[in-house]
Amino acid sequence: DLPASSSVVADAGQTARALTAAVAARPPGTWVVDSAVRARAPRDFTPVPGLDPRLLLSRLDSLLPAARTLCLDSGHFLALATMMMTTLDGPHVNFGQDAQSVGLGLAHAIGAAMACPERLTVCVMGDGGAAMSMLELATAVDAGLSLLVVIVNDAAYGAEVHDFEPLGLDVSIARFPVRDW
Repeated sequence: DLPASSSVVADAGQTARALTAAVAARPPGTWVVDSAVRARAPRDFTPVPGLDPRLLLSRLDSLLPAARTLCLDSGHFLALATMMMTTLDGPHVNFGQDAQSVGLGLAHAIGAAMACPERLTVCVMGDGGAAMSMLELATAVDAGLSLLVVIVNDAAYGAEVHDFEPLGLDVSIARFPVRDW
């Protein structure tokens, strides 16, 4: 442990090789974030009345096989998903945040499911991104992919609401009716 004011000086190549070796030495399924990280999950998340997504994602994490592929769309839910879906198996995590755009996670999940059909692919996305991806869902069904889609529904483009509402900006355009997915 280094004091907060300390810095680390190291050769980038040596450090990269050492980190690669350390990661390779970990058995699959052992990258589990401890309960202290889960305890820091956002507390101000106000879901649509019903199931709290923190509980759902945490429970799914414990129920699903560790040898899975996790694909995450972009959006406000992302902090919840990365804190609660913490059992990671090597390189099988995909963040669909290309250009910070929502709605790309399901397309990434379809590609991941096709690349590794022996694994369960789990796609976690917000309701805004899901609304942009319905055609991709039909593609996944038509292809018969082993794919679980989890939609975190807060009836809004939540990132915009949480970023701009505290600034006093009108976020009504970022809110929409509750959808029964």
